[in-house]
Amino acid sequence: MSYIVSPFTPVFWRPTTDKFGAKSKYVQTWAPTDKILVQCIQLTASAPIAGADGNVPALYLKNLETGSVTSLAWQSWAMNSWATVKWRVITSLSAGIYALLLGSTESEPFCVTSVDDYIERTSLIQYSMVDNRRRMDTAFVVNGERQFFDFRVPGGFMDNGWSFAVDNEQFTTSLYDSIDVHAHELTQKTFTLGGSEGVPSWYAELLNRLLTCSYVYVDGVRYSRHESDVPEIANEMEDLRSYIYTQVLQQVKYLVPEIEDANMLRLRRVGDVQDDYRVSELDGETVNRMI
Repeated sequence: MSYIVSPFTPVFWRPTTDKFGAKSKYVQTWAPTDKILVQCIQLTASAPIAGADGNVPALYLKNLETGSVTSLAWQSWAMNSWATVKWRVITSLSAGIYALLLGSTESEPFCVTSVDDYIERTSLIQYSMVDNRRRMDTAFVVNGERQFFDFRVPGGFMDNGWSFAVDNEQFTTSLYDSIDVHAHELTQKTFTLGGSEGVPSWYAELLNRLLTCSYVYVDGVRYSRHESDVPEIANEMEDLRSYIYTQVLQQVKYLVPEIEDANMLRLRRVGDVQDDYRVSELDGETVNRMI
């Protein structure tokens, strides 16, 4: 028996072996309404992929301020003859500093806060695949229900990160006028990952990985990777293993209504104040949509 931690899990366990330079000062930040999905795959001996020896360890939530440790029960689903999915959704945490224990292995610390000044400087990325056929290390559809991972990151889209292009075909008349036979405008937006403190390199690794998903939403708006663009370092924090990355994205505008309606239901966030509404953005305007 062996197991793997899904590489799409947005919490990190000892992700670096770099011994040079000081550690990034950034502490991963979540809102109480975010859903932190932790997923592991239990493998049998006949599995076509390898993992760590043993069964999936027990999962615990550790409050780093009080030292208290809470056991979190796994949910389980048999995906096929050689893999069983074990997952846990963590949400509605009180403000504080936490870490997850997978057995005795402690994750990088993360902060939960509802302070607007912090949350407004972040973006919530939510992602899922269309089915389970494209990856063997993650289950995106569990017992017929699509699961979305949440990944809250510092940064977002800046106005100076817009670029424009056109896909067109022209012909020239006998009088040398150029006429468009076909034309369609394109807008690409640069997503900046990392605030004034930057982020560790494994944030960019996960961003690059999640952009392989069929469905990627940034604050409720669907985007895709522009061509083969990948996260690139735009700035490096002096004497720190911390960086600011940029990634070019393109909004997905022509959508299948049935798919988007189903996805939006799974993406919605229900809080104490907005029980019947979900804040979303349409054409640059923030609106409330009743659920």
